[in-house]
Amino acid sequence: MGVTVLQTLVCIAASTSALAPVGPLLRCAVRDTARDEAAWDAAVERAATLPAGFRAGVTSLRFRPRELPSTEACMNVGAIVLEAPTDCVAGVYTRNRLCGAPVSAGRALLAEAAPRVQAILVNNKISNVRPGPGLGEPCAAAVGAAAARALGLADGASVVPASTGVIGWALPVDAMVAAVADLPETLRADSAADVARAMMTTDRSATPRRRLAARRGFGIAGRAGTPRRRASTSGAARRSRASSRARA
Repeated sequence: MGVTVLQTLVCIAASTSALAPVGPLLRCAVRDTARDEAAWDAAVERAATLPAGFRAGVTSLRFRPRELPSTEACMNVGAIVLEAPTDCVAGVYTRNRLCGAPVSAGRALLAEAAPRVQAILVNNKISNVRPGPGLGEPCAAAVGAAAARALGLADGASVVPASTGVIGWALPVDAMVAAVADLPETLRADSAADVARAMMTTDRSATPRRRLAARRGFGIAGRAGTPRRRASTSGAARRSRASSRARA
C-alpha cells in the first residue's frame, strides 16, 4: 500500500530573485540511520536551501479513506511558493500510459504558451491515480484552487499538483481543502527541507538536491518505479534554454 507514483520533477524559476548561498549537495542518497542522524538532518536543511523569492511550508491532516473507512490515515501537504507568477517552468514526467492525475494536469499546464505558475503543491499518502467521475484531475484542481486562495496567489496564477502514495485511493478533498488553509502560517524562506520530508512515503530519509543553473530557480522531485521519463517545458523555458545555448 506504499507505492510511490509521483514520477515527476517540476522546476520553477524566478529571473528577478537573487540566489541564496548554496549548501553542499548530499553525496549519497543512503545513510546509516543508526549513526549521526542530527548531522544528516542538518545536511538536508542545507541541501534544501531556497533561492530568494521562494517560500515553503507543510501542513498535515487525518482522514478515513473511502476505500478503507475503518482505517484512519495521516497525510502531509507541502507547498513551494514563488513571490510572483512565472512562465519559466519545466517538468520531467513519466512516459507510462497509466499515470496519475497530477501528471496529466502538469503536462497540460506546461503545454500552455505562457503558463503563470506560482506554486507547487505536493501530498503524500495517496497518488491520485483513481479513474472515475469527479475523481483525478477535478480533485487536484479543487485542492489547488483552495491552496491558491489560502496562499493569496496572484489572480490567474497556477498551482502545479504532485501526489505520491497509494494507487487506487481517492483524494480526501474536503479534508485537504480545510488543511491547506493553515499553509500560510507554516511558510519559511530559508529551506524546503520540511517539504522534502513531507513527501516521503516508504523512504527512510529525505534526500533533496539542488544545482546552480543559468536561471535562478528551485525544483522538487519524487522517485518512481520506472526510469522512463519525458521532459516538458514551457515556452519561456524553451526560449531561455535556446538563448543560453546561443550565448555559449
